[in-house]
Amino acid sequence: MTTHQIFHHLLTGYISPHPGFGEHFSASDLDKLRRSIPLQVSGIGGHRMGAFLNYESVIKEPIFYTTFLRDPIARYMSSINWKKYVMKQDWTPESYGEETFYHNFQCFRICGERSFEKAKSIILNKFGFVGLMEAFNPSLMLLKDKLCLGNNDWRYTKENIQEYGEKKIRWEDLNPKTQAKYLENNKEDIRLYNFVKDELWPQYKSGYKGNLEADIVKFEESLKNFELPKTRFLKHKASNWLLGRVIQPLLFGQQKPVR
Repeated sequence: MTTHQIFHHLLTGYISPHPGFGEHFSASDLDKLRRSIPLQVSGIGGHRMGAFLNYESVIKEPIFYTTFLRDPIARYMSSINWKKYVMKQDWTPESYGEETFYHNFQCFRICGERSFEKAKSIILNKFGFVGLMEAFNPSLMLLKDKLCLGNNDWRYTKENIQEYGEKKIRWEDLNPKTQAKYLENNKEDIRLYNFVKDELWPQYKSGYKGNLEADIVKFEESLKNFELPKTRFLKHKASNWLLGRVIQPLLFGQQKPVR
């Protein structure tokens, strides 16, 4: 949600479709949507987008693909807590570990398969940049350097941050058997995360045009007293509401349950 907020500001024609209208947002879905909304689409993002879905078949302009990876175990723990305490789904740490749909989920979203090799190939052949959630501000500086957009205000306020308190399921509270199961469930994602962190990020940093460390410090200083302008907030929320509540139901029918 935070990255959506940033891109809604940077790109006038940025849209983020609601994720509840199908497992993957196909090229034909994208073509249908962009022909049905009253603005020129200049960027699109969301949980159901995928570079493997051949958007090049309907978008003739060059496409800059980017995504953010999260530490796979941190993501997995966040996912079970979200589903259990926000979506009110009846999971235990053990039952969640047995549900194969959530295994290696970042590889699945990137390449449509739960495969490190396939995800790595997609990233190397199609992606302009892969950020890391654990290095969010450095990621923004590196991405900003690559995109070279005219609007240089990349400041943001954090969105969708959940606090679960004492009821939160924590990694350190899991028994060793469950921890081993979670590591096995995410072994392809772990390989992908380490590949990006250890191999791609040194290349990004070496190609940075400027003093990265100084720019990070300056950017983080600019965030300290930043308040999101109401116009930016309303633009991004109104766009999401219009897509999710009006346009997508008309184009794609009844919203499907989100897994």
